[in-house]
Amino acid sequence: MSERAQSTNIAYKERTRTKMKSDARVLAAAAVFGITVVAGSGGTAQVHPAAPVTEASLENPDPADWLNWRRTRDGWGYSPLDQIRTTNANELQL
Repeated sequence: MSERAQSTNIAYKERTRTKMKSDARVLAAAAVFGITVVAGSGGTAQVHPAAPVTEASLENPDPADWLNWRRTRDGWGYSPLDQIRTTNANELQL
């Protein structure tokens, strides 16, 4: 084998080895990320049973509950809540 062929062969092997190392690092990082996501997502949320929706609750909804589109069956959309008023609207913050 000529010197040039050997040089090309060595360079090819080195590129292949470098790519394999890179692929192994990416695979390891993906595995760590996947394990972290799965481990971090379990058991953190508490499920509270929903109260049953009855015909009476739809006809006369609690002011804080918007069970229908725009709160009431007639689509009124007015909120009887009075926590936000024109006098304190400028004080709202996130």
